[in-house]
Amino acid sequence: MATVVRQMTVGIHFLVPFRSNLDYLRDTLISVRGQSTADWRCTVFDDSSDREKVETLVRAIGDDRFDVVHNRTPRGIGGNWNAALASAEADFATLVHADDLLAPTYAETVLALHDRFPDTFGVFTGAGIIDHLGAPKRFSAPDLAKKVLHPYLGEPCVVAGDRGLRSILRGNFIFCPTVTYRVTRLRQPIFDESLRMTLDFFAFARALLQGERLVGTKSVQYHYRRHPASTTSTLNADSSRFEEELTTYRRIATEAAEVDFELSARTGRRALVVKGHLVYSAAASTLRGEFGQARRYGKLLRA
Repeated sequence: MATVVRQMTVGIHFLVPFRSNLDYLRDTLISVRGQSTADWRCTVFDDSSDREKVETLVRAIGDDRFDVVHNRTPRGIGGNWNAALASAEADFATLVHADDLLAPTYAETVLALHDRFPDTFGVFTGAGIIDHLGAPKRFSAPDLAKKVLHPYLGEPCVVAGDRGLRSILRGNFIFCPTVTYRVTRLRQPIFDESLRMTLDFFAFARALLQGERLVGTKSVQYHYRRHPASTTSTLNADSSRFEEELTTYRRIATEAAEVDFELSARTGRRALVVKGHLVYSAAASTLRGEFGQARRYGKLLRA
């Protein structure tokens, strides 16, 4: 794997992979335009079938810091993410999800963290959860579970080494799209394109196993949208999400053991957070009368 070397032009490059929902994309780009610092540019990586509509939307923003790249053929999630990061033209790059919103001080916050920790692979921020209308979401079981599992995260939070990897294996508290990467430390390809649900988690684990570290703040600088049409919701509709998670945990456990990350290897083999989510989902399916789905979850638990 090669380290990226290129001429940098601005402080931060917002990379927005897009597949569907132009209304959400418009809101995302407006939140980028509202940053408190002007030292950025933004590129939409269009993986949709709405080429002309996407082009029109980006132009309508009325800011020459925005541009769009249309993929000739669909790349898929991992392929589009890798292509975006490989083309970053700034010292720092952020993969902004095309249905989320940035707080106005997002760029200012992450650039300050990178200045403070110049040897870090990436920095992350806290995330607020919003619904399909953009309103704060009052309850989210996965996010409540993360708070229970990690009640005493430091400020700033340094994730490194065996203990750092174990912490995210216990319950991943790093929201992928909140991460701003230091481009010169990226090794291509960043993401395993065979994955759909855990490609970010696996990339973070690999980076930690290679001696990198991530640093984060609990300050909420990103608004993560949970809605029925999201990739996460789609994969939650059947058991494929859990199958991928369990496979990824086994892969991480194996690689952790090879470099003597004993805590991480043990935590990865147990995969208790995934199994706990399976129990919760099986119970919820049973209460809804979806007995076939509940049985599929139970089968995964016994595998």
